[in-house]
Amino acid sequence: MKVGKSTAYFLIFGSILGILGWIAMMPFVGGVDGGTDKEMIAGIAEDYDAATILMPILLIAFTALVLGWRSVARSLGENSIWINSADLLLLISLGLGATSIGLMLGSGSPNLLDETIALALWSAGEVIDLIGGIFLMLGLAIIGIVSLQRTSGDKILLILSAILVIGSIIGVANYMISGETETELEAIPYLCLLVVSVGIGIKSLRTND
Repeated sequence: MKVGKSTAYFLIFGSILGILGWIAMMPFVGGVDGGTDKEMIAGIAEDYDAATILMPILLIAFTALVLGWRSVARSLGENSIWINSADLLLLISLGLGATSIGLMLGSGSPNLLDETIALALWSAGEVIDLIGGIFLMLGLAIIGIVSLQRTSGDKILLILSAILVIGSIIGVANYMISGETETELEAIPYLCLLVVSVGIGIKSLRTND
């Protein structure tokens, strides 16, 4: 799983920006545990100008991570049906993620005076976010499994691949069983993803020097 410097920077940049963006968004959505749909919409509407900056930042971070992981996938073999499937799942998850962020941001728009429409936009965004999360975790699980099969002798990569697989499986199971994006287990797969992304990024930079 050797990737170039540009991919390594994408993985590290996406991870750091994602963490900072997520922390910055916490006051808008009621903290780590989140609030009700109405409370989260109200939080975005209360400081909509800031939300229009922070939510696109999250999308940029997510885009960097997905592009990075698509490169990681291709480094494992472009002619593999499993890798091609993972690549497609990641690409779809990116499109769904962008749509979800757009709908959620729109739900708090000051120009939207109808609360029913705002709730509908937020609910649609959550459903799309859930589907996108499942696709993302499935794609990452496939990449991790293929990496475990094709990596030999490099203990660090084996450990990182195992963490990716475990975290992704937890993510898929959590989403499919709960049917929600905001659960107690939600942070686990994303923390695993961030740790592995930074780990592979740093390792690749050191290897390429």
